[in-house]
Amino acid sequence: AHDECNQVLARRLPQPIQPMQGEGPTKQRWLFFGDSTMKRPFQKSNLNRYLVEEPFIFQNEARKDESGNDGKFACWTDIDCTERHVDRCDHDTVFEMERVPEAEYQSPVWDSFEGPTNWAVGKPYCSDCGGCDPHFLHCVSTTAAAKSQIDGDSEQPQQEQKNCNLNSLAYGGFMKIEFAKDVEVQSSLYKTTQENTAHYLREHFNSPQMAMEWGKPICVIGTGFHDMILLLKTDNFNQGRFVENVNWYLMIMKDECSHIIWLSNTAPSRENPRNWPQTMELTKAWNDGVRDMIELIPDLKEMMTYIDVYEATVDYPHNADDHIHLIDAWYGEIGLWFSSIIRRYDL
Repeated sequence: AHDECNQVLARRLPQPIQPMQGEGPTKQRWLFFGDSTMKRPFQKSNLNRYLVEEPFIFQNEARKDESGNDGKFACWTDIDCTERHVDRCDHDTVFEMERVPEAEYQSPVWDSFEGPTNWAVGKPYCSDCGGCDPHFLHCVSTTAAAKSQIDGDSEQPQQEQKNCNLNSLAYGGFMKIEFAKDVEVQSSLYKTTQENTAHYLREHFNSPQMAMEWGKPICVIGTGFHDMILLLKTDNFNQGRFVENVNWYLMIMKDECSHIIWLSNTAPSRENPRNWPQTMELTKAWNDGVRDMIELIPDLKEMMTYIDVYEATVDYPHNADDHIHLIDAWYGEIGLWFSSIIRRYDL
């Protein structure tokens, strides 16, 4: 299955940004969006280390290295990064948005199919998910070209040659979006988390200079399990409404990503003594609904890849007394596979 997916992705993923003068490492950014089932692959593999921890250390060391373009970290001298990592009630602060007054903060309208649905209801800027704190790097360019652009110079200066032994650079991280549509992160501009996240990407993460030097990120997105709780809140929610929300979400995100990978929901456990709405049958049907929608919309189909992990997890062990989450080995395996794709192994 890995080989087949690798071949598909080799044909569909955009190539990393090549160095401007033909020599030096390629550059690419990856962002993962979702709930705890997306955060766990990020935590249980080397994705967090590779996309956040190491790049953050390396670019810090590069700025301290007095040997300049010949130092160990010379490849990382072109960006200046801050680490964005906050708890479940401070999600908006990673985007540095001005909060709306508490009296103006809008509660979810479940008949409009909005989250949150549980713990975060009545808690402005909090999330239902307690295990999916955002963690990513916010970087700005420090190249001479970037400084020239800021200063308004018409001529772009030549880039200094970096003498480093790396073939590729990558950074990115995880951003929490646990529903296809929710109002957890609000601002004076937008009511929903999805719109505010896209605004941050458009105005900051994908600044003109960073988009030129690194490209827009490849976005790995998935949602569904939290959305299913809306079935307990309103009689008007169903698979069709969920797919409509996903369509709305993807259309907001598509211009901020160079490519979108939709990662389907894993199979819940066969045993469901508490009668949670996330049944095996419903999960598979909603997965299929999203896949079919993507296939029917040319603007999405041409820049998306759908990865179905449902069948691979039907008989995979779950955590004890956990209807949704698989054992850590699954998340470690899928995370390592994504890491191999990012590093371009086996492609």
